[in-house]
Amino acid sequence: MTKNILLAASALSVLAFAGAASAHDLTFRTGPGGVPGVINTGDLVAATPPATGFLPYPLAEEATFDAGDSAVFQLADTLSGGSSLPSGNVLLTVALTGGTFDAGVTGGNITADTGGACPTFTATISSGGQAGSSAVTYIISNSSAGCSSFNLDLPILPSGPNDVSVTTTLRTEAGTPIDGLTDTLQVIDRVNAFNVVFDAVIGAGALGDTYATLTQTPVYTEFATVAGGIPGTHAGGVETATVGQLG
Repeated sequence: MTKNILLAASALSVLAFAGAASAHDLTFRTGPGGVPGVINTGDLVAATPPATGFLPYPLAEEATFDAGDSAVFQLADTLSGGSSLPSGNVLLTVALTGGTFDAGVTGGNITADTGGACPTFTATISSGGQAGSSAVTYIISNSSAGCSSFNLDLPILPSGPNDVSVTTTLRTEAGTPIDGLTDTLQVIDRVNAFNVVFDAVIGAGALGDTYATLTQTPVYTEFATVAGGIPGTHAGGVETATVGQLG
């Protein structure tokens, strides 16, 4: 009786950091999921109530990455109730912890929320943002009156086995904080794939063999999304007695 050993992620238990009261809130953007190379709410698992939002994208610590192995994380930054970007120029800094920009970002990576919260604005890079860097500062100008939300599309490449977070900072050119100044969202949860459980039970067939099984399935070893797949599972296929999911 044989079965492929699976790299498996531990159960997710950490909710992405949320913005404090009276502060802008960085979140995952709503999306259908299943688009290769793109991560949005459709690829994630919702937090268990009473917690809200979505859990970070799960990824094994043992996974390794080269340039080009990134995914574009679709995020939204929303100002707190009644707040909006002030007139004049606004400085937006986007900083990554535990990862880098896989490709150089441009003004096109920060866009207006055309759904109504902010129909128009212009984002121009002031500093940073090169491929391999972890921070970029934008000058936001010409924003619509009442602009209270904007979108971020960030090509993120993990730089090691640690969790990856995104922090946005909003301030005026004079340095005055805007709506709480910063917010941080954990976008990737790196977990140890080799957390083995031993017990004395051997079931009938490979799928019932729990003598030396890994704690959780399926695996989380790469940015893999499949159209029609189940959020958080990386794949829509079903295991058989001789075939295990490998990502």
